[in-house]
Amino acid sequence: MFRPFRAVLGAAVLCLTLAACAGGPVVITCPEVRVLSELGNLTRFKPGDGRDITDVVMEAQFEEVRGECSVDDDEVEMAILVILSARRGPASQVSSDRFAMIAAVTDKDRNILSRRVIPGEVDFSGNRARVRYLERLKIDIPKTEEQNGDDFIVFVGFELTRNEVEFNRAQRSF
Repeated sequence: MFRPFRAVLGAAVLCLTLAACAGGPVVITCPEVRVLSELGNLTRFKPGDGRDITDVVMEAQFEEVRGECSVDDDEVEMAILVILSARRGPASQVSSDRFAMIAAVTDKDRNILSRRVIPGEVDFSGNRARVRYLERLKIDIPKTEEQNGDDFIVFVGFELTRNEVEFNRAQRSF
């Protein structure tokens, strides 16, 4: 009863030993996942010219972004976890607010290979002023046999208006 198991186990150990000697361990590299600095925060104001704290409808920021991958000869499959925190502003008149994130895949020279918009919504019902939002993304990146996972970078950020980007730039200068 135990002999077939021992024979299979012995064959498996022999195969692993030969594989390790032949080419060494196979190292899988994943694309780096980064939050774009100018798109990492969202401050949404009520309509009009006011831009002080009382005019804020919602603020959100990336808390954590991490990815895992599997790589084969023609594709990198990325699984990315995005965690956001959002705060309801004093000017908010609604119990939920919508936003959009972008996920862009680039090569090492930052040439955009693909871009995707991911809609999201935070729920402030029940007088909640702060919430966390989780999003799981799956991104498939076509590649050649010669390319590795680290030949690509995945950038994430909020899809912002021109005014929202300018506000972020002004905040960074302080």
